[in-house]
Amino acid sequence: GVTGDVAAFGGPPVGVDATIPDVLKVLDIGLMGLAQARYDRFTVAGDLFWVKLSDDGPMPRGLLAEKYDLTITNLMLTGVVGYSVLYESNMNLDLVVGARYWSVDNNLDFKGAGTLLPPPSLEGVSLDQKEGWVDPLIGVKGKVDINESFFLTGWALVGGFDVSSKYMWDAMGSVGYRFNDWSAATLGFRALGVDYENGGFEYDV
Repeated sequence: GVTGDVAAFGGPPVGVDATIPDVLKVLDIGLMGLAQARYDRFTVAGDLFWVKLSDDGPMPRGLLAEKYDLTITNLMLTGVVGYSVLYESNMNLDLVVGARYWSVDNNLDFKGAGTLLPPPSLEGVSLDQKEGWVDPLIGVKGKVDINESFFLTGWALVGGFDVSSKYMWDAMGSVGYRFNDWSAATLGFRALGVDYENGGFEYDV
């Protein structure tokens, strides 16, 4: 789900309130994964979130163009290093510091002639706007083993600090199942927010 205010192509901010079913209707593909390496109390971890959304439809009353095609691609790539302030055989709590790279790519295509006479038309016009920025971040992450196979894991991160974004935050909690010593799957809930502006681009979601 997505809620907040966005602005692109120099237009005014527009309120967005899309539920999870709304997002699934326009979801083309998405990837999310986490990799981590640990040595004693020290850890390094990377997090990838990538999603491509697309929507199309008729222009209002067919003015200026017959239809539009909108594609939005979001990338979030995070890297952190950490140190375990709590380090036991069945649990750990790590303080982490790192950075997150954000990329938002909006592409808007207009197709078909409009109905206005004389006919100013957006037919064949393609608008593309891509923004990328890096936010520093700090936080905590941890894991607690329930037994040899199941575990609880999560993190809480904050960042931005007006370096690029005004602020960003990220919180996750999940239950995991360990397949072997190097791979596992988790099921949980994640929520995050960011407030970034640059000229006519605004991303406060």
